Amino acid sequence: MNHLAIAPVLTPLLAGILLLLLGGACPSMRRPLSFIAVVIQIGVVLALMAATHDGAILVYALGHWPAPFGIVLVVDRLAAWLLIITALLAFLCYCMRYKVMIGRDNIFMSCFNSSYSA
Repeated sequence: MNHLAIAPVLTPLLAGILLLLLGGACPSMRRPLSFIAVVIQIGVVLALMAATHDGAILVYALGHWPAPFGIVLVVDRLAAWLLIITALLAFLCYCMRYKVMIGRDNIFMSCFNSSYSA
């Protein structure tokens, strides 16, 4: 079982939780932390692309439950390509958000990071 298959789900989830916890206390930390989370997501997906470039299939069973009863995550080349498209789209959305919302500070980035993890 390869733990790299769960990383594209956990990275934005943990970043979203951290951003929600830092919401009112450190508003100046949200933008850099969101940028770091998106860049880490791109790095994780590139690592998945490297792991599946030779046709390997990564399987991760949550809780070690078998497939009919538990959730099994499977990453192949197609899934890795779809994840890289999603990560790049998230990066472009972040850049556009920064361009449009410059000077304003709101809770959008917390919702953004937790919403693109699904």
